[in-house]
Amino acid sequence: MVFVNFEPGTELEISRKPKPEAIQNLITESWISPRYENAERFLDWAISMPFFQLNYSDNQHLKRIQHSFHEAYVLAGFNIEVQQTFHPENPTVQ
Repeated sequence: MVFVNFEPGTELEISRKPKPEAIQNLITESWISPRYENAERFLDWAISMPFFQLNYSDNQHLKRIQHSFHEAYVLAGFNIEVQQTFHPENPTVQ
């Protein structure tokens, strides 16, 4: 999972995001079912994911990075779906 941050003037930067920080961010930004079994499944899924932080300001770099991540995950055997749509004309739209 990649946390993407658009900030004008920022150099392209990608790094691993510590799992505890990433899961805390994910929980804050997600709706999680109050049912114990659903919350447990969500946390099991989240714990199994690798997390990255991507900071950028150039939309063309983001397109190349997005493609590279997709290829890497497919080669690693992950079945992934794109969860958000990239809008090059407005990078803040998801």
